[in-house]
Amino acid sequence: MKKIAKIMGDSTTKGKCPPSRDTVRALIIKDNKIHLTFSRRYQDYLTPGGGVEEGESLIEALKRELKEELGALIKKYQAFGYLETINNCNNQERISKHYYYLVEVEKYLTPNKEKYELDFGMESKWVTPIEAIKQNELIIAKRLKEGSDLLEPTLILKREIVILKYLKEYIDEKILFN
Repeated sequence: MKKIAKIMGDSTTKGKCPPSRDTVRALIIKDNKIHLTFSRRYQDYLTPGGGVEEGESLIEALKRELKEELGALIKKYQAFGYLETINNCNNQERISKHYYYLVEVEKYLTPNKEKYELDFGMESKWVTPIEAIKQNELIIAKRLKEGSDLLEPTLILKREIVILKYLKEYIDEKILFN
């Protein structure tokens, strides 16, 4: 799978460290829009997906996460690329890899969201990559100005912005060359 980017965290975290773990994330595209999750609590957009559990393959994790978050059953998938995020926590680098797949959904059922997803008010939305990028950039600016109690207040959104910009280029090229 192609490495798209390496993203560094803003600062050194002290105390409680976020876990270093690999994730899988879906890029579901239809009519030049992408299916994302939106948090009413944090007002940000994220690609659907989540952590790979021990003993689980990337594809098993992708299928599980999409069923949980969106109620989506996968028809087809294709590797798109991965990002690395690096956070310095208690003077130790914590590296996570985030694997992205282009996904075609067979059908949607009722999602089975985890408690934290319900607490965050996670809902699915179809938006253009530009809409999501602009909103996430606003939220990063707000968190930097006002502060945040999140362990990684901007790193996750930076990751999402990088992949959404890369995806937008992909969509634009696909339109031009079809």
